[in-house]
Amino acid sequence: ELTFYYWAPQAMAPATLIVVGFPKDYLSSFFGDDIQQAGTIGNTFGIHNEEFGTPIWIVRNPRRTLGQAWPKLKSLD
Repeated sequence: ELTFYYWAPQAMAPATLIVVGFPKDYLSSFFGDDIQQAGTIGNTFGIHNEEFGTPIWIVRNPRRTLGQAWPKLKSLD
C-alpha cells in the first residue's frame, strides 16, 4: 500500500475519484458530503481475506486538489 503513495503523478486535480481503503468519515474531511458507496470488494471464490468487504467510494468535488491532499493520504498500514 505504501508504494502507491510514491507513484503520485505530478499534477493531480481531478473532480471525481474512486477511493478504496479509507473510511467514509475520514474522506468527508476532503470531500464533504459528496461521497457515494459504489460497492464493496469481494471475489467469486468467497474467500474472506483482508480486503473482502472493503467499501469502494466515488467521491466528487474535493475541497482541495488531490495534490494538496496527497501528503495526508499516506498510510503505513
